[in-house]
Amino acid sequence: MGACQRDVVSALCRKSFRWIVLLLWLTSAAHATWRTGLYKYSAGTQLNRESSAASQTSIYQKRNWCPHTVTKTVTCQVQNGTTLQRVYQTCRWPQGCTGGSYRTVVRPSYKVVYRTINSLEWKCCPGYSGTACEEGKRATEVNIFWDLCTYRFLCSSPAEHISVHLCTSLYFSVLLCTSLYFFVLLCTSLYISVHLCTSLYFSVHLCISLYISVHLCTSLYFSVLLCTSLYFSVHLCTSLYFSVLLCTSLYFSVLLCTSLCFSVLLCTSLYISVLLCKSLYFSSFWSL
Repeated sequence: MGACQRDVVSALCRKSFRWIVLLLWLTSAAHATWRTGLYKYSAGTQLNRESSAASQTSIYQKRNWCPHTVTKTVTCQVQNGTTLQRVYQTCRWPQGCTGGSYRTVVRPSYKVVYRTINSLEWKCCPGYSGTACEEGKRATEVNIFWDLCTYRFLCSSPAEHISVHLCTSLYFSVLLCTSLYFFVLLCTSLYISVHLCTSLYFSVHLCISLYISVHLCTSLYFSVLLCTSLYFSVHLCTSLYFSVLLCTSLYFSVLLCTSLCFSVLLCTSLYISVLLCKSLYFSSFWSL
């Protein structure tokens, strides 16, 4: 997409450059045409010169005039019914009559009403003032070009008029092409800005997704650590349980050994007692 945009901008630049070169060539050709010596026409009478100067002044002065719509209130007469009127009529016979006659005539009646109308008047353009609108803004490049074309148009031949019209049309065509070129540049910059904003949006969305993924992985890691710690805790508890069981068994083994020892001692003491009793028995028997 970026390569296509660059190709479009390059094509527009090349077309604008060709139009500018063509305009410069035609301007130089028209300037050579306007010079004295290439076309020779009669100078004309003094009256023609004065009328030419007067028309030049009037056209130059009318350049700062602009049409304005003005609202006015005017009076007008409209029909308001009819009236009956008796009119005396003389005799029309050639021989004459003894007297005249009257006839009734229907005549319309009128009344005066006020109406609002819109009319077009020529006034000074915004920024200009004076009796002939000669005071106002400074001449810009377009005004200078217009003055030059107006002067050439009034002080040149019909062939030069065509050159002036062609030069003017080409000038405004170049202005239009330049405006279109800048409009295309603006649209291209807006498109690139929108594309950049979209890329930034997706980048931010990706970063948020990565952050959530990292957070999830961290949570999983700590969960695994917790599970591992729980496993080792259970294993430790199991070891402690078996250790307690072992200690208990050892305690009972010691108790058993102690009981066995006391039993052996008891048996030994009983045995000794029996022997002592036997010895006493035999000693008493022998003493008898």
